[in-house]
Amino acid sequence: MNTLGISDTNGVTQFDDVDKNAFYADAILAGRKAGILLGSGGGVYNPEEGISRQDAMTICARGMKMLEMIGVADSSRILSSFTDNGIIADYAAEHIASMVDEEIVKGNPDGTVNPLGNITRAEAAVIMGRILNQ
Repeated sequence: MNTLGISDTNGVTQFDDVDKNAFYADAILAGRKAGILLGSGGGVYNPEEGISRQDAMTICARGMKMLEMIGVADSSRILSSFTDNGIIADYAAEHIASMVDEEIVKGNPDGTVNPLGNITRAEAAVIMGRILNQ
């Protein structure tokens, strides 16, 4: 949310499992208000859990689309280049394709995008840097 400049938290309720005093609470609240962060269902977000690469790309793409920084990409064409495209969740496919199309995400040297692996801090930093340079 900070990378995209999304900070409005007025009039929205925090997820039940997000401590209002946590350093990340306002960012999660702003993301919820913007419709970028949907949580895990049942009013929870699971802020202490790792985040999959496909979820991280989905979140970034939702924010970028909201701000009209990226458009919709041809997911079947773009994702077919990855050998693990069959395990990409339906909800994430369009978002991952948009991130790849805009060269925010490039995939791995082995031809995978590793959608189910947890994103590392280093990978997240690269993505945020590329978004800032967009």
